[in-house]
Amino acid sequence: MLAETEAHRRVTTARRFLRTLYMENPPGYMGLSTFGASSVTRWLAARSFSEAADLAVELGEKEDLYLNIGLRAEDLGDKRRGTAEEVIALPGLWADIDVQGPAHKAQSLPPTKRDALKVIKGIPLSPTWIIDSGHGLQVWWLFKELWTFEGEKERQRAQELSRRFQATLQARAKEYGWRVDGTHDLARVLRIPGTYNHKLEPKEVEIAWPR
Repeated sequence: MLAETEAHRRVTTARRFLRTLYMENPPGYMGLSTFGASSVTRWLAARSFSEAADLAVELGEKEDLYLNIGLRAEDLGDKRRGTAEEVIALPGLWADIDVQGPAHKAQSLPPTKRDALKVIKGIPLSPTWIIDSGHGLQVWWLFKELWTFEGEKERQRAQELSRRFQATLQARAKEYGWRVDGTHDLARVLRIPGTYNHKLEPKEVEIAWPR
C-alpha cells in the first residue's frame, strides 16, 4: 500500500507539471524519451496528461526519462526524437544548470544548488518552476500561453529568443567564474518531476519551487 501511495504521488506530480507546461488542449504530440538500457521515444497526444504522467513514472523507474520540450505535429515513431525544424509549439524558456559533484566532471560549475540559484536571480524574470534534477537545477519560464508556430519564420524567432535568453544566463554565470551549458535548441529534452535521475544512486526529480 505504501508503494502504491508513493507511486500515486509521483504520478500526480508529473501530471501537474505537464498540464501546467502545455495548458489546455495543446496541439500535436509530446515525446517521452528513455536513455539507458533502451533508448526509445514514446509519442502521445499532447493533451494526454494523465496517460503521459503514468507512462513517465513507469519508464522512469529504471531508466533516465526525458520530455521532448517542443511539441511535434505527428507521432514520429519510437526510433526518432525529432529535430528542431519539426517543433510546432513551445511552452516557454528553460535552463539546465549542473552543479559540481560526482555526477559531473567539470570543475567550473556552480559549487552547490544554492549557488546555481544566483545565476537565475540575476535576471528580472521570476521562474515558473525550479526543478531539482538530482545533480543540478532545471528552471522554467513559461509563456502566458503555448506558443504555436504559424510557420518557419516564427520557429526561427523562437530559436533566437531561446539562444539569447540562455546567453544572458551564461554571461551571469561567467561573472562568478562558472559555466552553464547551452541548451537553447528547440529539440532539447529535460527531466520530468516524479521520475528518477539514475546517473549514480537513483534520486527523485522533484519540484523545488513552488511546492
